[in-house]
Amino acid sequence: PTKNLGSSWDLLNGFSVAGNGHISRNIRLSLLAAELVQPWLSIRNVNELELTDDIVPLTSRANCQDYKRVLIPPKSRKVVIEWVVGGSLTINVTKLWYAKWSDVPDVTCESQPPVNIEEQMTEGTPISATSGKTSYASTSGAKTAHFSASMDVSDFKEHDMLVVMVSARVDQDWATQPGNVEPKKPPQSHMANARTNPDWHHESAGKVIQGRLDWFSIPLTIEVGSTQKTV
Repeated sequence: PTKNLGSSWDLLNGFSVAGNGHISRNIRLSLLAAELVQPWLSIRNVNELELTDDIVPLTSRANCQDYKRVLIPPKSRKVVIEWVVGGSLTINVTKLWYAKWSDVPDVTCESQPPVNIEEQMTEGTPISATSGKTSYASTSGAKTAHFSASMDVSDFKEHDMLVVMVSARVDQDWATQPGNVEPKKPPQSHMANARTNPDWHHESAGKVIQGRLDWFSIPLTIEVGSTQKTV
């Protein structure tokens, strides 16, 4: 019956009874599938300074150090970073990382950093919880959790250029098959293996799907200001 198809009323709210129906549910399912194609992270605040969205389609980020830059006063001791995680349901762990740009020459804004890049960086000190759920995993309409951590910048000098990234390991339960399911096979989809199996590698028509466990945000540059130039 037409009454069961739903309407555009409160379309994205799965907890709304008024407009819910077969079509509206399938629209939300399609949007969820697009959202879950790849995990993503976005740094939203630096010392309570709100940043613009850094995930913009068809935007060139070739000049990575200048793509998103924040100036901090000289002799600062601590910087607080806030971020969100998406493209997933369960956030198993998320962390803050930082280093001098000169120490991580392989980091770019065009692709995920090399595996084990954390070995060349310093881990931040968590302020919030380090795990949680995204809004898509919520059954109560809760919003995606925001995370925060601090970085010690007291040892850096004026004009030092720091690279800041946040990482997340997500949806690791997707690699585990329920005990009552046959046949006993590991996950077969790109979506599951891309985030749980670092050995997963497939190429087609010039495109590559490489599995990895940890996903990183687009780098943020923090510049230590001078006594003559502060904001």
